[in-house]
Amino acid sequence: MELFVSGTGTGVGKTTVACALLAEASERGLRTCALKPAESGCVRGSSGELVPEDAIRLLAAMTADLRLDEVCGFRYEAAVAPGVAARSEGSEMAITDVQAMLARARAVGCEVLLVEGAGGIMVPVGPELTVADLMVGLGLAVLVVATDGLGTINHTVLTLEALWSRGVEVAGVVLCGANGESDEGFVRSNAREIESVSGQEVVGWLPFGAARVQRFSAEESVFDHPCFT
Repeated sequence: MELFVSGTGTGVGKTTVACALLAEASERGLRTCALKPAESGCVRGSSGELVPEDAIRLLAAMTADLRLDEVCGFRYEAAVAPGVAARSEGSEMAITDVQAMLARARAVGCEVLLVEGAGGIMVPVGPELTVADLMVGLGLAVLVVATDGLGTINHTVLTLEALWSRGVEVAGVVLCGANGESDEGFVRSNAREIESVSGQEVVGWLPFGAARVQRFSAEESVFDHPCFT
């Protein structure tokens, strides 16, 4: 299984959802791998190096033997879009760079491989290169992560329509309680409305503080859904 994990914006829980999926896959005995090609807002370590916190979380959650620089090839200090940060910090990313990273990850023989974007799908990550362009260039289906709270219907449907207009396959939507606890009834209502308006299935929900993405319509694991097979 290979998926591009993207979001409706910044701070919606992409890394949290990706780590939860990696952990469950590992529990099932699957070899896992994840990439975060570009990360901005990195802090300086004790020796002056840029520390990509999201990529480090992914590295800790996966089982494949990759180095941090193979997981995250482009790191920026400014807390802005990677493509914007690169203009002043240098080291601009191209689609060929990410394709090479994906090829290295595939070479280690992973059964579950996730590629996490930066922010939402229209975020610039390089010269004339957006996250959506990465999806198209890599040819991966997309798992859309959205907040489980107020505003998610609009943000999610707009994201889905932008993906479809570019011919990107959407595997499903996962709602995430990244910003605090939400009432389950409200979350279920949001999921139904997203499905009704867009026709795209919301395959699961990761409540705030939970370790696993759960299904809405069944007791089984979200990994039993066809989009994860």
